[in-house]
Amino acid sequence: MHGDVLRYRELVVSGSIDRAILHLGAPAALSALLQAGFLIVDAFWLGRVGPAAVAAASTAGFAMWLAQTIGEGAAAGSGSVLAAAVGSGDRAAVERATAAGQSLGLWGSLIVVGFGLWLVRPLFEFMGTDPAVTHSGTAYLVIVLLGMPSYFLFSWISAAFRAAGYAGTALRLLAVAAAVNVVLDPLLIFGVGPLPRLGVAGAASATVLAWTIGCARGWQLLGRLGIRPRPLAFLRPPAESWAALRVGLPLAVEGALFSLIYVLLTRVTTTFGTPAVAALGIGHKLEVLNYFVCAGMGAAATTLVGQNLGAGDAVRASRTAWRALFLTILPVGLVTMVLVSRPAAAVSVFISDHEVVSAGVTYVLLVGLSQVFMAAEVVLVGAFAGSQWTTIPAAIEIALTAARVPMAAWLVGRGWGVEAVWLAIAATCVIKGTVLALLFAFRRPRLATGRGILGGLPYNAPGP
Repeated sequence: MHGDVLRYRELVVSGSIDRAILHLGAPAALSALLQAGFLIVDAFWLGRVGPAAVAAASTAGFAMWLAQTIGEGAAAGSGSVLAAAVGSGDRAAVERATAAGQSLGLWGSLIVVGFGLWLVRPLFEFMGTDPAVTHSGTAYLVIVLLGMPSYFLFSWISAAFRAAGYAGTALRLLAVAAAVNVVLDPLLIFGVGPLPRLGVAGAASATVLAWTIGCARGWQLLGRLGIRPRPLAFLRPPAESWAALRVGLPLAVEGALFSLIYVLLTRVTTTFGTPAVAALGIGHKLEVLNYFVCAGMGAAATTLVGQNLGAGDAVRASRTAWRALFLTILPVGLVTMVLVSRPAAAVSVFISDHEVVSAGVTYVLLVGLSQVFMAAEVVLVGAFAGSQWTTIPAAIEIALTAARVPMAAWLVGRGWGVEAVWLAIAATCVIKGTVLALLFAFRRPRLATGRGILGGLPYNAPGP
């Protein structure tokens, strides 16, 4: 790949809005679907091992999700700063923003690995899973944590390409990683040929190897784009690292607490047995088909808003965000209709156990009704990140997501079954999407007065 970091700037800041959204959003959404494929492929093959294996990967997966969301928060902050630099046309600012993202990703991953390894066993003890689930889940999580530096850098590289307008390159990188995972998963889980039968640990190993290979390829392509990675940038982070941290930290905290809240929900779910825990994991994986489409368009919204603010056009920045949301609702609504119309068939793709399917059907029906609101939540959070204003949106997300735990516990105390957990998830999702949409609409006139750090200076945005 040969190109220039400013090649797509004019398309994003002055061309057709729909064309810019499709240019960035379609590859980003496809990338997100491929990322969902990691979870789906794992669940598919582990379902052939048994319910305990699915439950182990699912419970470990929530902690893995916690670590990943921190990495994605760091990448989102870095991508926002880089997008603003690209929008301004300042190549020196682009170089500094790139080094900042690299530094933030590496330091963040090392912190996550250290704390994560320390908390693995207490985490499973807290969730109260069966011994077999705890044993396999612990092995899975330790392997994934050791691979987090690769994931953080891979997320940063992907965000850097999207920020520069090269969303297609980020898609191709993830396609390479996904292909590696698809090939290695059954080989390492079942021990084909001379390979050992690793079970749940094999799924984790395949995922880490896929991240590592994708990261290595992305590092190479960044140099061809004219963005030179600095291997030792983490020793002396540039000032833009603080701007990226200021944007990314609220998103990382929100994502981390979101994952912790799912751990608490898992704790509630375990009172209904292993089939209920497996149903939660499978239902969550079905939900991420839509979630990652939204996440992809949210990432596109970050670039669209960031570049347009960097170019000084706050009105266009706001218009691109709303248009991105509209174009997200269309596929999300279609997928939701398919899942809700055949919920048993959707769950049975992963496992045939009757109890798991029964509990999973209720999840799909209840949570499916909230998917359009999830689109508003995720896409507009991406838009807020592009405007480098994330603290208040993240606080709203944290508060409403945290409400799921007492709501589910209260319903269980009133005699509800595991459906109490599913209803708590769906209800709070509806409220979050509504509140964030109102917040973005209310704040729209103020986007023009928002300040973001670009080479240490405020954006050259027009006045109110």
